[in-house]
Amino acid sequence: MDSKRLSLKAAVVTVPLSSYTYEIDIPLDFCFGTMAHGGFQASMIAHTAQQHFNTTLKDYDQPHSFNMHIIFMRPVTAGKADLEVKDSKLGSGVSTIHVTLSQGGKERVAAYVSNMNMHAKHGASHDTNHRLVPTAAPADVLKSSRSSENQWIKWTFPWHAKSFFKPYTHFHFYILSNGPPHHNFTDVWITPENNDDVFTTETLGCVADIWPQTVENHCPGSEWNTTSLVSPALRGTQTSSIDADFGFGRHPQDFRYLTLSMTLEIKKLLPPQGVKWLFTRVQAKEIKNGRMDAEMTILDENSELLALSHHVCLVIDNADGPLKKRERKDGKL
Repeated sequence: MDSKRLSLKAAVVTVPLSSYTYEIDIPLDFCFGTMAHGGFQASMIAHTAQQHFNTTLKDYDQPHSFNMHIIFMRPVTAGKADLEVKDSKLGSGVSTIHVTLSQGGKERVAAYVSNMNMHAKHGASHDTNHRLVPTAAPADVLKSSRSSENQWIKWTFPWHAKSFFKPYTHFHFYILSNGPPHHNFTDVWITPENNDDVFTTETLGCVADIWPQTVENHCPGSEWNTTSLVSPALRGTQTSSIDADFGFGRHPQDFRYLTLSMTLEIKKLLPPQGVKWLFTRVQAKEIKNGRMDAEMTILDENSELLALSHHVCLVIDNADGPLKKRERKDGKL
């Protein structure tokens, strides 16, 4: 592992070129091959929005992005990218901006981001008594990071220069030792691999788009399902073929997942200093004809609701192998 790698928090920082334009140099370390991770893109859009509201729109006193809707139109690759901001609707309580990410003269990602001051009192508050069903299994995260006796087992991707799955190497994942509560669930505790890194409200977009895929739980032969991952996790090793040939296994259940759009709603702000641990549950309501929804709930260490996310995804058979799939241009399927 290269100790000089950028942390997630540092990597998503965009540089202002003017009041409405920003630039970023996307590192390979947050790419699948050369394609930028969608959650990383969400986090850099969130950072851009925060900069815009803290500078150009600072007089509105709306520093907190609480709702994002992102459309992924074309692949984004490592290297320079431009972000342009337009003020779509400015109001006294809530304002919305439009962010466009471009590379090579083409618009690749478009997002609407709504901001408000979440410390101000805007209206009614009621306890809905909502709880995850089945209940999220409790975890003493400090114990689970030190002891294999806990029901949560650490699962980590080792970093190397040719790894296809570099975005995953930035985190430690903790999966249930007895498998998921249902094939349609993926429950995971997640913490940064870098001891100096933390999760912030800005980086929740990345958390909302990085998990062992739910589809694999329906494929008993898949090395990716959260039951199969338990055995190598207990051994402290990764499955033999996941990291081979830039990261894909060799069985017929392998798929690629293309996110067409995602929404992220922030329910609670993380503290400015960030946190080390988050819990995520992902559930698909229907997987049919290569299309999948993904509903994610993100909780903090105290099981308090932090964020909700919804994804519209394509599930593509990876039988052709990763290299051929990566040769597709401009997102044409």
